[in-house]
Amino acid sequence: MDLYSALLGLAVGAALGAFVALFFSRILIAKRDAELAKLETTLIHERQVAEEKIRHVQKTSEELRETFRALSAEALRQNNLSFLDLAKSELAHHHARASSEMEQRKASVDPELRQLHDRVGDRVLMCVRHLPLIPWELIFALRIPVC
Repeated sequence: MDLYSALLGLAVGAALGAFVALFFSRILIAKRDAELAKLETTLIHERQVAEEKIRHVQKTSEELRETFRALSAEALRQNNLSFLDLAKSELAHHHARASSEMEQRKASVDPELRQLHDRVGDRVLMCVRHLPLIPWELIFALRIPVC
């Protein structure tokens, strides 16, 4: 029976070893399943957080885009107003300068015009006095000025 006892002990030992190995492997599998479930939960949570961050970035990006549009429009409006003010100022300056130059020219030309007016006026009076003496048909036929 020694052989039989030894075989029986070996079989019982092998069965007991297999049972212990099975027990510990189930414990390890249970731990791994728990870790896997925990990691899947963490992954789902991280995905949700990432999606929320993406939505937040998109919303912030749109808000920044709208703010930039508004600021650009305001800057353009201010720039246009500044340009118009500068243009009005320059135009007023040039208008004043041109008016001043015109007055100076008028002042310098007025005496000459008066002299010319006086001379031409005297000639016209002389011509008008002699008109009755010159026949009109002759004036039109010659097509020359009277004076």
